[in-house]
Amino acid sequence: MSDECYCDYERPSVYSERVHVARLRHACSECGGWIKPGERYTRIWGVWDGEVATLRRCPDCQAVLDWMNAHQPCFCWGHTTLLSEAREA
Repeated sequence: MSDECYCDYERPSVYSERVHVARLRHACSECGGWIKPGERYTRIWGVWDGEVATLRRCPDCQAVLDWMNAHQPCFCWGHTTLLSEAREA
């Protein structure tokens, strides 16, 4: 998303996003599906309104996000609402 876009949601005060390889089975924070051991996933850590949260995004949801960012100018979405926001867009 470019700096010229305006999204009506509060941004985190601290944010980190990294790709990891799962050692354990995790649930995707976007679709609720399983991230299996050995699978690459995106791990998000942030502080929203003073609350610390760790989220995980599976490869399928990451592909949706990558596609939306490439094809939908100013795509605004919030963590855990990616798929519904993508459908609406």
